[in-house]
Amino acid sequence: MKKLILLISMIWSVQSSALVGFGHMTKFAGSWTNNQDGSQESYFDLWPYLSVHELFPIWGDVLFQPEFGMTLKKSSYGDDETYNGSGDEASKRQLMFLHLNFMYRNSSPVQFKGGVGFFMTKISGEGGAVTRRNGASDATYYLPSESVTSYNNTLNLGIESFLFPKTSFELETYVWDILASESRRFSFSIGLNYYL
Repeated sequence: MKKLILLISMIWSVQSSALVGFGHMTKFAGSWTNNQDGSQESYFDLWPYLSVHELFPIWGDVLFQPEFGMTLKKSSYGDDETYNGSGDEASKRQLMFLHLNFMYRNSSPVQFKGGVGFFMTKISGEGGAVTRRNGASDATYYLPSESVTSYNNTLNLGIESFLFPKTSFELETYVWDILASESRRFSFSIGLNYYL
């Protein structure tokens, strides 16, 4: 118990900085899907997100930056499209993430960071099936009738630059399935952080 109290007091005594962020995130930029009418749709879709961060000094100019965030719920057909014109949304998606990044901060205007990320993608719906183009033919895709969650790890690389004394601009990339070349995908986020 004494060790736990000592650890908690050491963490509280460290000079840390808290910040909140918001921005837009993409999922699988550069990937395409075929629509029912034969047109193609890019996965370069912007998802608004909110996040909270904490900065802990490690040594010298290196900081540890854990970040927790989540996107707003989004319809799988976009905000205006519905399932077979019925007015019902086919399914809803939401991302939650935890990033464990290290940041190199010095007197330069651009700070570099990198680390690992853990993404939880939650998909929910009321079931059913939809027929969509799959290459040269049609395929039936089944919609979830309950909540389904998938978990992924990412490699994170990014930059951050201060616009004002307490406001920074952030650009980050996430590499999904880094060891599997055929299923490897890239995502990006762009956002603003406010230091509290």
